[in-house]
Amino acid sequence: MRTPNYSLTHARLAVATLGIACLTTGYAAASTVTYNFSQGGWSDGAGDTATLAGSFTGTPQANGDVQLANLTSFQASLHETGTKGSNTFTFNLGNTTDFLYDTGIGLLNFAAGSAASDIQLCSGGPDVDAVCFGLNPNSGVATPFQGFFDDLPNFGQTTTLMDSTVTPAASTAPEPGNVRLLTAAGVALFGFGVAKRRRLAHH
Repeated sequence: MRTPNYSLTHARLAVATLGIACLTTGYAAASTVTYNFSQGGWSDGAGDTATLAGSFTGTPQANGDVQLANLTSFQASLHETGTKGSNTFTFNLGNTTDFLYDTGIGLLNFAAGSAASDIQLCSGGPDVDAVCFGLNPNSGVATPFQGFFDDLPNFGQTTTLMDSTVTPAASTAPEPGNVRLLTAAGVALFGFGVAKRRRLAHH
């Protein structure tokens, strides 16, 4: 005959297993995130227009923010159309010089390319001002722009007043390790239930 202490030990084991599974699953789900983004409203003085779209993947910090050092991939494409034709400018992690996605306020802020190469892209007010316009963040001086692109040989300066829109990429299936942990937790809880019913049946 099983004693109450046996059932209590079995219950504690089941709860501990379930707790470990849930914690591990939550950590794995948050360890890598992928977002898509877009930004419209781009134009210049000559009537050229543009659209910006891209994605990034990284590991968030403890507060949920994603910075440049946290990224594993980044891609942004600005497609511009005007009197001189159309062109698509692509930026990746290798030529991205600054990056911050603030999940608390939903702000995406990044800079890619360089003024030295005559091709430079900034998205988000802080980097537009500090990187593309070279303004001191502590000066109190700011532009109204949320995006800035410069391709001097062809299109010149193109700007937007619109914020970018960031959306999470489609969720993926749980990792195999997480499935195994959740299965183990379920088995442990099931076993506890069977043991409890048997103990009650003996009374």
